[in-house]
Amino acid sequence: MCCMALAWLERSSESGLRLDDRLAEALFSLRRLPILLAWVALSGFFASDAAGGQILLSWSDRSNNESGFKVERSTDNIHFDEIAIVGKNVTTYVDKGGLSLKQVYAYRVRAFNKYGNSGYSEVASIFFDPPAQFYFGSLGSENEGSFALMVRGDNTAVFLARLSAAESSVAVMEFRLSEECEFSFYIAGLGTFSGRVENDFVTGVVDIPSGGANGGLSIDSSGLPIGGAREYGNGATAGIAGFYDTGTDGESGGRIFVLAGPDGRGFVVAESASINRASELELAANGLASTFWSDGAELFLEFNGANGAVVGTLSKEGEEDVVMVEETAIEKRSAFSNVSIRAQIEGGATSIVGFVISGSGEKQVLIRAIGPGLGELGVENPLDDAQLILYRHRTVEPLAENIDWWSSSSGSFIEQQAARAGAFPLERGSKDSALLATLPAGIYSVFIKNRTVSKGTALIEVYDLDEVGGAFAGPKLVNLSFRGEVGGGSEPIIAGFVLQGDWANRVLIRAMGRELERFGVAGTLNDPNLRIYGSDFRSGPIFENDDWDEDAVILERVASQVGAFGFESGSKSAAKALRLDPGVYTAVVTGDGSGEVLVEMYEMP
Repeated sequence: MCCMALAWLERSSESGLRLDDRLAEALFSLRRLPILLAWVALSGFFASDAAGGQILLSWSDRSNNESGFKVERSTDNIHFDEIAIVGKNVTTYVDKGGLSLKQVYAYRVRAFNKYGNSGYSEVASIFFDPPAQFYFGSLGSENEGSFALMVRGDNTAVFLARLSAAESSVAVMEFRLSEECEFSFYIAGLGTFSGRVENDFVTGVVDIPSGGANGGLSIDSSGLPIGGAREYGNGATAGIAGFYDTGTDGESGGRIFVLAGPDGRGFVVAESASINRASELELAANGLASTFWSDGAELFLEFNGANGAVVGTLSKEGEEDVVMVEETAIEKRSAFSNVSIRAQIEGGATSIVGFVISGSGEKQVLIRAIGPGLGELGVENPLDDAQLILYRHRTVEPLAENIDWWSSSSGSFIEQQAARAGAFPLERGSKDSALLATLPAGIYSVFIKNRTVSKGTALIEVYDLDEVGGAFAGPKLVNLSFRGEVGGGSEPIIAGFVLQGDWANRVLIRAMGRELERFGVAGTLNDPNLRIYGSDFRSGPIFENDDWDEDAVILERVASQVGAFGFESGSKSAAKALRLDPGVYTAVVTGDGSGEVLVEMYEMP
């Protein structure tokens, strides 16, 4: 967005050093950069989104003979495009190139002169998710009106206003600021609203044509001034800050538009057959707000930060409409953000993990096959050397593969994304494997090969990086499955998963034994046992199942809904359909003896 100058850091008395209120963690510096040519050196390259809807890049130049620098950008850390060339001694660049919210951008820089190019800098990356900014102010110098403006991170904006003398309200739900942070839109009967957002202020003018239907507004030829300031802070109403837009349930066909700021200020426009009013709102810490108009109209609202909704009443002269408002600035849902399997893999053998991405569009995932890294966590007999291969369903050629994660060209980017996802760090140079992939909706298989002759424990993880970043729109990770061997109680299969979001979700978890025989699998586990734990493993299981037919009617219906193959009558497979709050969970599958078992996790509709 255009709401801030390129001052990278600012001082906050509440939280110390900060970047655009809450993005200091996005700023990082890198080690000295490798250079192939002796005539130039770069160091300290970093990316920052202090500029809001722009990304500021900065690097150090310790040479005096370059002709300039070439800046390249990527969204997958593999394919880079040159986006700019800057002159010699220039050490910053502002990327304004149509940036998308909730996207990871990677950058690299190299110097050049008439003899050629230097080596590349190391890659710096940033998750682009600047928060919306809120501005409140006045129209005119003599209280002719007031307004509220919200600018999102991608420079789309919402503008609400009232004009006192004209008794008019203005609600412009979707417009975009230019790269120069300017806006302009026309309102029939009032005129053209134009202005600029710069630093912490909004300035502009309402150009109301003389002789127009201006409702008696008295203005000079210079127009009606627009002036306002940004509302800062992580105040009492930060949890409900956003834009809300809906209708009412009465016969009036009313609409309610609300901008709720982070520190107690708000603005509302109410429109119906008998009401056309706008006013400022004072938002209480408990989410309550109300306003009264001189014509007897009244509005009462109650915000719910947990689900992004508002309820209330809009009334006038004894007629009352119920208000049901949903926040349009965010979409709330619950989803898998991380799924994992821990199991034993025989020497030279290959195990397979399957997962499904449902929906439209693409999803960025991080996949890791960890063996040696488990030893650092105290796991006995970890797998010594793991190979990772990713396939799409019904394809022969792999989409991607990896051995020795740090030796790949994406090693540093994998490390950064793992940290963002909350994954435990891997030792650089270890024999663990990892890869990043941007995948369309579909069915995928991950092959994990034990490259040694000894049996060992491996951990296979799939992280949904979009969900981790809060980008809840688009396709979802809806299913994970793993077939492996349970070696009695001492060698269980352990499945972990993280549900992220704002409310509970329904999940189906199955441990299938005898049913696998119909697919030609021999040596199946006769009697799997399924135990599910919450984040506090020491408190014991929160759910448990030994035989699926204890809840046969429910489980058969749910299996059909998610597209899973059916249970076999009389089998001792285990399963549980659950409603779980967002959090961290572990499913442990054991058995009285040894045998093959299929462990599955589904998001239920």
